[in-house]
Amino acid sequence: MGNAAITQNPCYVPLKINTMSKLNKEFNYKDYKFNTSVELNTKVEKRLNGKRWHTIITNCMGGNNYYQKDEIETYQIEEYVDKHKQSAIDYIDKLTYKPQSFEEMLLSNLGFS
Repeated sequence: MGNAAITQNPCYVPLKINTMSKLNKEFNYKDYKFNTSVELNTKVEKRLNGKRWHTIITNCMGGNNYYQKDEIETYQIEEYVDKHKQSAIDYIDKLTYKPQSFEEMLLSNLGFS
């Protein structure tokens, strides 16, 4: 049985395993620039309709060392893109937090900005 017989078989479904692609998205928050990259199909079950895992990485493109990496399944992509963005925002908020002095709080309560 040659290749012609296999491709003519209606039950034969070729598996596309090596279809990795990498997509990037940048966002800014408080003068910090972040890049989120999603590499699709970094791990694939080698069976028909097998599970596919993807790698998501978020890092700061500036001077700080923020880096987060997760391996996720297809149904988790949207959730983890949002989680990575929120985690980066929380990190910058903690990094740049400066408590107000008593005078600043007093004037803020009086309507000053």
